[in-house]
Amino acid sequence: MRSGATELIDDTVTELIVTLAGRNPRRIKRIINSLVMEDRLNPAWRQAPLGSAQLVRAILMQQLYAPFYDLLVANGSGEDPIGDFLDYADVCTRAADPPAAGHAWWSIASRTFQKRGMRAPERSPGTGEKLTADLMQLEVGISRELQALARDTSFIALLRGVGGKGARQALRAQLITRRLGTDIVMNEQAA
Repeated sequence: MRSGATELIDDTVTELIVTLAGRNPRRIKRIINSLVMEDRLNPAWRQAPLGSAQLVRAILMQQLYAPFYDLLVANGSGEDPIGDFLDYADVCTRAADPPAAGHAWWSIASRTFQKRGMRAPERSPGTGEKLTADLMQLEVGISRELQALARDTSFIALLRGVGGKGARQALRAQLITRRLGTDIVMNEQAA
């Protein structure tokens, strides 16, 4: 590739870009250009636990899922905003039809509600309606864009692909320590 992206893009990265960019050639080109530029500007993306796949995920979040990217790099968004969001998405997915009381999902639900200052949900049969109402209360402080992303299976797969807590925190730390080059360019153009 003339862009210099050949060594950065493996099959996983290609699949991510094509799928999440909606096969839109302009979007794909913008993502690839951002990938090459960031790789050249910041060698930290070539060191573990980061890498080209993590860089692509960061760029996809920035360019296709801006509300979440903004949350991810914001001060005060917690120690592990990706993990917290994945927990919230899990709660959204099963709230209407929760599993049996002993299921591990209840720990996720309890943690999610407690982080928002709410009481942990009841673990009894027939709690689907109550849990759905509780979820509506939980979502009062969550933007509609983020609520929609919690139900977007492609976005959730993108976040899960980041990896475990250590990888998620490393990605966030990198983005906070040194913003993506395209952030800098966009901010300078806005000024």
